[in-house]
Amino acid sequence: IDHKISIYEEIHEINSRRFDINYKLGNLYGKYKNDIPKALKYLKAAANINPENKDVCKDLGVACGMAGQFDESIKWLKKAIILEPNDHTLYINLGISYQRAGNLNKAKECFIKAEQIKK
Repeated sequence: IDHKISIYEEIHEINSRRFDINYKLGNLYGKYKNDIPKALKYLKAAANINPENKDVCKDLGVACGMAGQFDESIKWLKKAIILEPNDHTLYINLGISYQRAGNLNKAKECFIKAEQIKK
């Protein structure tokens, strides 16, 4: 993982406007290094380049939730749902963010919707 990050960071220094490089760095830092601040930095850059990518919206929503930024998490997960309305995991993640933000009614709605889609 460290070797991959090193290579992607070298490419990023050459061209920081590449969606794929920013997304991959955000994913690697978040998923494998649990470095949420760096993950957010790269995922936000990727989202600025391509805000219509479901995967970056989902990962950004999860990373924001892990950082305790629940309003941002909810915003990005809602956008991901617009782009991919039949992904039940998006509703689960959204429900968790609502739950952690203290909105239990909205969380319950999301969990019910996830179950309906999963069937």
